[in-house]
Amino acid sequence: MGISTRWLIAATLFAVSGCVLPGKFITLDVAPAVQPSSVVAAWSPKVMLTPDPANGGVPAPGLAGRVYLFGPMADFPLTGDGTMTIELFDDTPRNGQPSSVHLEQWQFDAVTMKRLLKKDAIGMGYTVFLPWGSYRPDVRQVHLSLRFDPTNGTPVYAPSGPMTLEHGTPSVGPMETH
Repeated sequence: MGISTRWLIAATLFAVSGCVLPGKFITLDVAPAVQPSSVVAAWSPKVMLTPDPANGGVPAPGLAGRVYLFGPMADFPLTGDGTMTIELFDDTPRNGQPSSVHLEQWQFDAVTMKRLLKKDAIGMGYTVFLPWGSYRPDVRQVHLSLRFDPTNGTPVYAPSGPMTLEHGTPSVGPMETH
């Protein structure tokens, strides 16, 4: 290899290596993280029992579901950085009249959200169990309201439709994902 060939190779490598000459700056465009623009929740209508560690493992009732965040394209679930709030409402008609009574609220901080993140057949999502402290078997119809608050961005909401609960013999443990 001649000297001129070596200089040509060295100059080419220098040019493509991203080196910065004095007074010159090279900037790389980095695509911003995609912010969630929608959230979808899939709730199980079965009242589930799970051991309550605060009460010596006595089974406690609750609701379980999966939560997925999507960007503008909604082609595959995203992982998010933020918090989530879920509210439960009793929609069971009373005295022949429709009603909607707020029962409980659960809040998940950013650290907990990361811990709940799991992959399933749909993609990355959050498996949540909502321990239902005010549970009553006469509550037959409910709906849930979910809000995801990204660390940077606009909150997204997912109200559920009405859900008829299956009481019977509650299942043991929250929804499993593989």
